Amino acid sequence: MNNKRTKIKLVSRFNDFLGPRSPHMWSLFEPYFEWQPWQPDHDYDRESTVFVSNWMNSSDGWLLQKQDQGYRVVIDSSWEPHLPPQQIYEIKHSQWFWFLTSQCLRNLSYDSYVPNKNMTKTVFMPVNYMKPFRVQMINSLAHRLDNFLWSNQCRDADPGPDRRNGQGLPGDVSPENNEWIFYVNPMWYDQTFCSLVLESTDHAPPFLTEKTFKAIAFHHPFMILGASECMSTLRSWGFETFENLFDESYDQTENLGRRIDIIVKNVDRITIMDYDIITKQKLQHNHQRFYDSVLVQNKVINEIIHPLLQYVNS
Repeated sequence: MNNKRTKIKLVSRFNDFLGPRSPHMWSLFEPYFEWQPWQPDHDYDRESTVFVSNWMNSSDGWLLQKQDQGYRVVIDSSWEPHLPPQQIYEIKHSQWFWFLTSQCLRNLSYDSYVPNKNMTKTVFMPVNYMKPFRVQMINSLAHRLDNFLWSNQCRDADPGPDRRNGQGLPGDVSPENNEWIFYVNPMWYDQTFCSLVLESTDHAPPFLTEKTFKAIAFHHPFMILGASECMSTLRSWGFETFENLFDESYDQTENLGRRIDIIVKNVDRITIMDYDIITKQKLQHNHQRFYDSVLVQNKVINEIIHPLLQYVNS
């Protein structure tokens, strides 16, 4: 379709947020692609141009129109969980948030972070959108929240009866900041024993985001309330989980109430103490695997970029 020295042009509209175009990922895509903003009156070469839209904007007919005109078209679903299969080629990978968060935190030099533990709270639990399964978890932990470092931005839904509404984290930046989703204050991890990650969805299949990978990046043991099989998914990706500290049987049941009950019992048993040798080994292993730049970059190139190039050149 094109010679190897010619970069493929990825053309998108200004209102299309694209995962590959994020500041921390584009360096991996740039050797292969050139991004251009769409100009309606421009005549694009069909051999070297691919039109791209994110999933949220893909239903307005723009991509299908370009496809009917003989262009290659792609939907970027990299940030989206559990989408129905598309009739158009998708940029999608289950480990996308591992790659993205690793690239981001490495660029911010957090790969050299060394814990400086001064634990005063048992659990770190940041919460943004108050989805029903998160509200259920928070309400079930009401008797323990005074010993948590947690946030409750109260966005998107009524948070329920807990009266400590709208609280942020100490040393946080405004949610209106463009980099807020990846902002981290290491103090949050230094001052707490473990993380309780309230993932983006509680529906199968497992969908693991920056929420989980921040805990891994900052040497933190963790539990996850999300879909069932989140922990087994992480283990299949080469990460360690913390069955030595917590009853992880909650990860095997699809019943949300049962998962919450087991997590609450785990929290009730937490005592602030130094990590044992097994936990320290798990934390170090996870940190090293998460920040393995060769591994991450090779996976992005071989499992995302090369298949996209193969599609484009077919």
